Amino acid sequence: RPDGDGAAARGGMPVPVHFGGPGGLLPPIPKDGAFTGWTEDEESCELKLPLPPGTKKADINASITPTSLSVALRAGGAPLLIVSPLAARIVSDETTWFLEDGVMVITLAKMQGVGATSAAQIWGRSLCAGGPGSTFECYLSPAEVAARLGIEPPPQRAPVSDGT
Repeated sequence: RPDGDGAAARGGMPVPVHFGGPGGLLPPIPKDGAFTGWTEDEESCELKLPLPPGTKKADINASITPTSLSVALRAGGAPLLIVSPLAARIVSDETTWFLEDGVMVITLAKMQGVGATSAAQIWGRSLCAGGPGSTFECYLSPAEVAARLGIEPPPQRAPVSDGT
């Protein structure tokens, strides 16, 4: 278990802690929620959103604020992905997006906290902070996103029983 600054492994000496990236020391954290096509490290979060066939950059309306992300088609305004609030604040001016082979690739620049540890910069299982008034929607199911991206689909969760 990392202690945030990675010091546990070497008798108090800090060691790098990487989550789920190439050469990462820990396995990727499984993702939950309406959209699971994303990865992260301490500095950024990368989303890969498969788009409807034939979608061009001019067809996309992306609204990115420090606390939310909204992607929609300009014609008709059909929402593709809405996340509000995000799991943590981002630097919207440093966030980028582009299209690649029918996929919108969005790199969210995480706001770095003063004195924050590497572990504190990891959002974990969900892209959305959740709570009252939150919105987390994707036009594709997690299984459809996985199939379109050619990645392993998220595991199915067992239904929660209410005891009846």
